[in-house]
Amino acid sequence: MLVYPSGGILPIRAWPLENYLQLCKRLLDDGYAVGVIGMKEDKMLGQAVVDHCRSPHCVNLTAIPSR
Repeated sequence: MLVYPSGGILPIRAWPLENYLQLCKRLLDDGYAVGVIGMKEDKMLGQAVVDHCRSPHCVNLTAIPSR
């Protein structure tokens, strides 16, 4: 599952961080892999989710440069 916690250009749509932490943990517990996506300014937010989940199946994909 891909998760976009910052809300992008519409941050008003973003949930509180705690909700994303719970969602990602639940998805992992249910057997899903989680990719956190976003722009370069979302890198720290993405890392916060990954650090909370502590799973090799949760990765920070924020601002990965294209080829």
